[in-house]
Amino acid sequence: MKFNLLTVLPLALGTVHVSHSLAQTVNMLTSDSTSQSGNSYSEFDSDTLFAAGDSFGAGDSFGAGDSFGAGDSFGAGDSLGAGKRPDDFVPFPKNEENPRRVSGFYQHNGVLFVEEKTDPSDVSEPYEQRYAICVQTIKGFIVGAPNPEDSIFQDHNYLMKGSYKRNKVTGEEYDWLKLKLVHIYGQKPTKMKLFKHNTGKYEFYGYTSEGTSIRAYYKGFDAYEMKYCTSINNY
Repeated sequence: MKFNLLTVLPLALGTVHVSHSLAQTVNMLTSDSTSQSGNSYSEFDSDTLFAAGDSFGAGDSFGAGDSFGAGDSFGAGDSLGAGKRPDDFVPFPKNEENPRRVSGFYQHNGVLFVEEKTDPSDVSEPYEQRYAICVQTIKGFIVGAPNPEDSIFQDHNYLMKGSYKRNKVTGEEYDWLKLKLVHIYGQKPTKMKLFKHNTGKYEFYGYTSEGTSIRAYYKGFDAYEMKYCTSINNY
């Protein structure tokens, strides 16, 4: 692998304040009282990730059915069915074993790329990448942090906790992502709700608690390495 010293040096310096926090958080989250039921974490489905004080307000709700209807496209050129998924598209991990590791190892590391536009009603506004989150997931349980480059150059400093949740209407075990980004410097947490779309150009479409429209896709361990995510938690 080739490295650009001018790039690697500031990245290495910038990860110091992130790495220790994420390592502690991963240890705390994976050693708590979460109980596994089948292929998902039943307690995590009902924990306080989106507690009463952190719920989406009336203007930010996602509807009783928690799904996008037939008419819920995201504007011209951004509709759910438009476009072809890229060749390097990787579905977000569910409950499968990690083929890179020994049998029985279920942790997957990758990067969740989140694109955003601030005005969902403006069909002419393009999506722009907002986050590239280094994520670690085990059977729908998700933790994450910003990649070192975004931490340095975009001042992204947060810890993320989330889950890949079951659709209670259709019964599909893994159907939507519920994510909460808690920012280190005290600003209000950013909450995201992303619904899986099986044939759209992007795997997930949704909204944030800030009222913005988002779409997201996932890349696996190769992207995790390329974004220097291994420097955050050693693996």
